[in-house]
Amino acid sequence: MKKLLYQTNSLEKWLTVKKKLQDDGIEYFEKRKSNGKTGLFLLQLFTSSMATYGMNGEHESDYIIYVKEEDFERAKKSIIKEI
Repeated sequence: MKKLLYQTNSLEKWLTVKKKLQDDGIEYFEKRKSNGKTGLFLLQLFTSSMATYGMNGEHESDYIIYVKEEDFERAKKSIIKEI
């Protein structure tokens, strides 16, 4: 069973946490959820020949890291200084 360890919208923090887990030999599973605004970009592009998608933070994603339930406490201790 997997357990949620970390979730952020910062790519930099997500990569830092992943690196720490790798360095400590902890297996993890990752997931990225985009905000689904691609349709807005296309609509703006075709209706006004301009698109502002991504210029005002609309292109944010959620970056999620899961670990096995039995590794959760060890993983939490591993990343505590990184978050």
